Amino acid sequence: GTATDKIYFTSYRDDTVGGDTNGDGSTIGARSDWDRIEFTAFSNDASIIDHSVIRYAGTGYSSYYGGVRLIDSSPTIQNTEIAENSYCAIEANLHSFPTLSNNNIHHNDANGFCIKTGTLDIDATWDLTDIVYFIRDTVTVAVDKTLTINPDVIIKFADAGDLIINGTLKALGTVTDPIYFTSYRDDTIGGDTNGNGATVGARSDWDRIEF
Repeated sequence: GTATDKIYFTSYRDDTVGGDTNGDGSTIGARSDWDRIEFTAFSNDASIIDHSVIRYAGTGYSSYYGGVRLIDSSPTIQNTEIAENSYCAIEANLHSFPTLSNNNIHHNDANGFCIKTGTLDIDATWDLTDIVYFIRDTVTVAVDKTLTINPDVIIKFADAGDLIINGTLKALGTVTDPIYFTSYRDDTIGGDTNGNGATVGARSDWDRIEF
């Protein structure tokens, strides 16, 4: 898309663009109206979404997904609005390393780059600063593997979230660009990640970093 001619990925109930597609009179979309855009391990990492709008998605028949789902894939998403999606704006597994820049992410069930759970069995770098990493459950760094976290990265954890280090963690913040490990309720940094209005964190909001 372009700045003046965006591409819309939206619900058939969303009459605010393209008219009354389902012929039932004036309606608007709702979260979970459709499933997702999914990039798989077979996807070409040259894939790009630019100047687009992705809204009213985020659920499947038996599982929950983000508006965009990444499985072993690393596309580029830029200049794009991701809003009003169930579960999460972007959901990914631990083998996905997208390029994200200048996106407007708001009013989703979770406004973040959501990682459910898993074991990081490769050397990896977390370097996204355009979005918050949202750890929903346990992430484990495997023996002999290294997770490097770059300056200015924000990592938020859900209630059951924790980071287990069996290998190596290099959290390389700086004086001017620290790294944050905090609660998903902590809106003082990285915005309203859980989409429930202004809140602050509390003790015991998440589990731990364990070596």
